[in-house]
Amino acid sequence: MPTSHGRIWTIGTAIVVAIVLVIVVRTAQVSSHAKIFLREAVALRLRESTQDQVQALVQRFNGHVEPRSSDSMGYSYVVIFENTWLRYLRLAPLTRLSITLGTSDGVLVYRRVFLTSSDSGALVEEWLSWPGYLPGAPFHISGSSSGERYRVFVDLTPDASPAQHTAAYDLNVNCLSKIGGCVKPEQLIPSVTWK
Repeated sequence: MPTSHGRIWTIGTAIVVAIVLVIVVRTAQVSSHAKIFLREAVALRLRESTQDQVQALVQRFNGHVEPRSSDSMGYSYVVIFENTWLRYLRLAPLTRLSITLGTSDGVLVYRRVFLTSSDSGALVEEWLSWPGYLPGAPFHISGSSSGERYRVFVDLTPDASPAQHTAAYDLNVNCLSKIGGCVKPEQLIPSVTWK
């Protein structure tokens, strides 16, 4: 017959195992949902996908409309995924995937995807046409570093090739569930060379 000490140890061990299991499952779910949302958000086509399609997708993933963005011309819909449990337990630095889908006149007109981890970040922006400060090519990569902070910027238009679109949106969403996070900038978006 087990002693009360043995029962307490067994119960304590079961509780710890259950907590670890919940954390592992929840972390995997965040990463999985982020992959699904990113894939579906990228499948939406600028100029063609409607505001209703964007809104339906964002609502399925508990996104929101940016309060300052709504006006008579359009809206910015935002969905954010974070590694909350890993960060809370200090097993990884804050890692965040933020996806913004902008509409105007009832259609999708821009897409912004920003993946950050530790001091690194990868920002992908797709526009119908370039803002004035960017070159006219349909695909452009640039990078910056300041001390230990690294950023890569990928700008594109719908006229970019399918291979360029694939490379631009091949963000490493597994960083959301990686113990230790993605501390090297090339881990965030390994499909582009930016140094």
